[in-house]
Amino acid sequence: MVLQIHASTDVVIFLVGILDQENVYKFPTKNLFNPGIVFRVDRSIFLNEQIICETEKHTGLEGLGLHLDIEQDFSAEVFLPNGQLATLYVGVVRDFKRKSDRSWLALPEILRRMPKNKNRSAYLKAWQVLMGGLTQEVRALEQHLEDQPNPTKES
Repeated sequence: MVLQIHASTDVVIFLVGILDQENVYKFPTKNLFNPGIVFRVDRSIFLNEQIICETEKHTGLEGLGLHLDIEQDFSAEVFLPNGQLATLYVGVVRDFKRKSDRSWLALPEILRRMPKNKNRSAYLKAWQVLMGGLTQEVRALEQHLEDQPNPTKES
């Protein structure tokens, strides 16, 4: 079952990782202010379909419908250079390997080159999602010194 995602903005940025010949995810991008595949949303077409179409157009890969995993539980709003808001989505292409274009970069390199602003935080969160951050159960346990037995204190 494929869920349909909805953008609250008129522009979408899809950060998509594609395995290259060295088994490294590379991300097609045209600029480092808003890395990823940037496109204007057509409200008459499901967003998932638009993401697939735009990814095929920008990567030259065809038939991605069955191989494109769009993270359905993650989106973040980022600013475009003109101050307009865009919605960032993230995903990966599974079971496809190809020689990457020179403009495609690994995510750590993209993050290093990005301006240090609020947009960068959204891309850091996207990286966490790609690394399994949404699916891992993370628990924090606070232990206070006063709650722990003191081994030097005699009972």
